[in-house]
Amino acid sequence: RFTVIAVGGSKNYKYRWNFGDGSEDVLTDQATVSHTYAAAGLYHAFVSVSDDGGTTWPVTPVLKSAIAVAPAHLYVDAASENPTFPYDTPEKSAATLSDALNCLTNTFEETLNMAVVDGVTIHVAKGTYMGAGYALAGDVTIVGEGAAETVFDGNGGYRIFSLMNAGATLKNVTVKGGKFTASGQQGAGVYMEAGLIEDCIIDSCGSNTATTYGGGVYASGGRINRTKFTGCKVHMTWNYKGWGSALYLCNGAVCENSLFTGNAA
Repeated sequence: RFTVIAVGGSKNYKYRWNFGDGSEDVLTDQATVSHTYAAAGLYHAFVSVSDDGGTTWPVTPVLKSAIAVAPAHLYVDAASENPTFPYDTPEKSAATLSDALNCLTNTFEETLNMAVVDGVTIHVAKGTYMGAGYALAGDVTIVGEGAAETVFDGNGGYRIFSLMNAGATLKNVTVKGGKFTASGQQGAGVYMEAGLIEDCIIDSCGSNTATTYGGGVYASGGRINRTKFTGCKVHMTWNYKGWGSALYLCNGAVCENSLFTGNAA
């Protein structure tokens, strides 16, 4: 759904819409139109406005952001030799999770690495993927080829994953090396408001930063199932406090059928 605001002129506005997908331009006197994209891709939509009945058309402004239309299944492989947008087959796999997640949002800087499109599954091949700051704000599933072989390594950087939607799922992956960077932070490996973590390994997350919560996972909602927590920590010494070396649960969040080993506070 697109809306344009026109100002100035005689106000007898006509609008010419081009949706960037090869379809015919739409000429209308309505400032709001709808359009359905038939295939996954990255599209630039344009609109021109005339105030003289549509006989002359000013220069069309270039929009800052593209429209990302995602496939139902995306593929990520660190060893990909031919990463090709929209990464909808194993042969065209993205080389990084960031590239795949950016298929699921627009290209404004504040939403990069934030998946907001519902109903998408991202299949991740075996390998180690360096990086942090991935956010699942939509009904999005990330599934690895096996927890021990599919590793997301924060390399001592900030939190690795945030799950913020009831349909957000993290499955068959290792989350490793997420760290706290400031006092008061929650969830060095995963911050979870809703969703599901299942058949995962949460490994060596957390740090000695003062007053932190959930070295491995901080969950204020959602469910954790069949997950191993190992080597996670929060700080606990004189005048500093940390809660939940491996896991901090609140507000009805649930953890079941899981293993805790070698975590410390």
